Amino acid sequence: SEAESARAAREAREREEREYREQKLRTLYAEADAAFLNENYARAEALLQQVLLEDPGNPAAEELLENARNARHA
Repeated sequence: SEAESARAAREAREREEREYREQKLRTLYAEADAAFLNENYARAEALLQQVLLEDPGNPAAEELLENARNARHA
């Protein structure tokens, strides 16, 4: 039916948006991790703050952000 087709299309779009968002977060986190390992702590902090804007409370991002802040102020 038309309603089922519309629902299937909406679900597919929502899944694509979720997958895009998750991929974006993974990419930002990977860039932050690389910046941290290169001792570019300010860049790592900026990238992690973007992750946390999109995904508040992300435990991995919060932990790496704390480590980057501590390293920058060491």
